[in-house]
Amino acid sequence: MESTETYYIAKKGYHEPVGPFSLQALQSMAKCGMLHADHLYAVDGMRAWEPVSKLPGIGALHVPFKGVRPASHLAISILLTLCCFPPTALVAVFYAFKVDSRYNSGDVEGARKCADAAAAWCMVTLMFGIVMWLCLL
Repeated sequence: MESTETYYIAKKGYHEPVGPFSLQALQSMAKCGMLHADHLYAVDGMRAWEPVSKLPGIGALHVPFKGVRPASHLAISILLTLCCFPPTALVAVFYAFKVDSRYNSGDVEGARKCADAAAAWCMVTLMFGIVMWLCLL
């Protein structure tokens, strides 16, 4: 006898479920690589979300590679704020703060872009700081 339950899926950390799907549809999605180890499922009446890998016929799921966490440059940007040129250093701090949140949400490319922007603003701040210190001497 075929199951008539409908399943909803969501990624860990996200609150928007997708569905409904049949069990057969989820099994097909798992075979195609569309479901990952960070997906959860629920059916009507469940108290909590469960890992999709617990469903029958799903098997081991691919764990998506997040990539290397980029350096945020937060410490150097704060140091540059204190001793060089605060207006541009605060821009570096702004981008440095975004790195971890983007990486943790799965946006590795966005985290890398924020890290690159923080590093670039640190360099600009350092240049301004050197010029200002030379002018004062």
